[in-house]
Amino acid sequence: MRLLKTVLPILLILLVALAYINRPQVIGDNSESILIFTSKTCSHCKVVKDYINKNNLTQKLPIVFVDLASPTNSNLLIEKATTCGLDTSSIGVPFYFYQDECLSGDQPIIDKLDKMLQ
Repeated sequence: MRLLKTVLPILLILLVALAYINRPQVIGDNSESILIFTSKTCSHCKVVKDYINKNNLTQKLPIVFVDLASPTNSNLLIEKATTCGLDTSSIGVPFYFYQDECLSGDQPIIDKLDKMLQ
């Protein structure tokens, strides 16, 4: 019984920690954020991320990276693409959404971010 009293709290803490670590990224009120939807296996996403990191754009613009590994984030992508009137069956990444404007592809996104800095 004493062992149970000792082990049970530790197991509960571990379960909570695992749930926290594996939780999908949930974005709350993102109306002021530039959402950049990406995938870990996407080479064009890497181009955009590298550009943003190299130029410290996360310090200059309210950029939030949204990883599509999470179903929650995939649904958010569909929601944002629908806002722009896009066919959601063929949405690709990288995908930019800000103030009801959508862009996809590395160079259009980089060009837009450059323009926003001017």
